Amino acid sequence: FQKMDKSYEGVFRFGTTTDSFDRDGKVTETGPAPNLTLDQWQTAAARFVGPQSQLPPAFSAKRIGSRRAYDLAREGTEFTLEPVPVEIYGFEVDPVTESDLHFRLKCSSGTYVRAVARDLGQAVGSPAHCFQLCRMAVGSFSVQQCNPLDAPFDPKGFIPFDTIDAGLALHRTGPREERLLLNGQDIPAPPALYGQGRLVKVLSPTGRFL
Repeated sequence: FQKMDKSYEGVFRFGTTTDSFDRDGKVTETGPAPNLTLDQWQTAAARFVGPQSQLPPAFSAKRIGSRRAYDLAREGTEFTLEPVPVEIYGFEVDPVTESDLHFRLKCSSGTYVRAVARDLGQAVGSPAHCFQLCRMAVGSFSVQQCNPLDAPFDPKGFIPFDTIDAGLALHRTGPREERLLLNGQDIPAPPALYGQGRLVKVLSPTGRFL
């Protein structure tokens, strides 16, 4: 699928860090919370804006061979993750209390907000973790456009999958191919799709999503 930028809002808590860098992990370090002014917080956050290499948390879905990193971390198995390229486009902060920092973050796909909490804590000399997190937008889709949980299919916010541009390769069938697919049979991939990945969006001759 096409990788989409994401926007988040939440709270980083300073003075405590965990093995997963969020509130559900085990506390691994405590220390004093930083005593910074708003200008000092904003200066610290501004250093993270731009392209960078980020070390993913051990408790992440990254693969180590055939295993997920979080499975190995839960077993206590030692392993090494490689830094990955990410980019932070915007990072706004506003202190709530001495230990809590409200933030708004816009970043590239693949960015771990928990790792931002860890790294910001290291930058200001205080152990930190992500205490609250809400994803506000993915690509052009925002929370404001969403339906409530008690009315998920309300036409106001419901978007059928076939109308979403997920960055998939596209194939428009002929009538024979359409009949085969609707009968549960495979069709050969045309040469134009070679090397396009495993997922393909297939349309009928009239443009109907199959």
